Amino acid sequence: MKILRNAFLLLCSVIMTAAVVSCDEETQEITIRSYSLNGEISVHSTDLTLPQPTPMDYTSAINDLLGGVNYTEEDRDADVIAACDKVYSEHMAYLKVQEGVMTAKGTVSIVRIDGTSSDPDEELPSTTLVTYTYE
Repeated sequence: MKILRNAFLLLCSVIMTAAVVSCDEETQEITIRSYSLNGEISVHSTDLTLPQPTPMDYTSAINDLLGGVNYTEEDRDADVIAACDKVYSEHMAYLKVQEGVMTAKGTVSIVRIDGTSSDPDEELPSTTLVTYTYE
């Protein structure tokens, strides 16, 4: 009876070891892409009641595109750039209409930061996707 019990315990430990090893091998590293911006826009206006173009317009466009957040597991670079191009075009059209009343200067860069789910302390690489210039 003792031999049977010891054999059963040995079998259980082998099965548990195999299960743990197979789980480790199946663990997949997930890449998270986070989109943010660098830069600023300095706006000068003679009419302070007018809305002003801001970098937050880019952040809002990215968050709207990605469902209220600024990160995804998918490669959405082209979609993010298209959304930000639209914001830039709207800003330029608005500034043209407000010519003589409002000017803007500065740059805004859209940056993608890639990280993995495996190491929270890793240094995260970043890539500048596009830079918009206000003159």
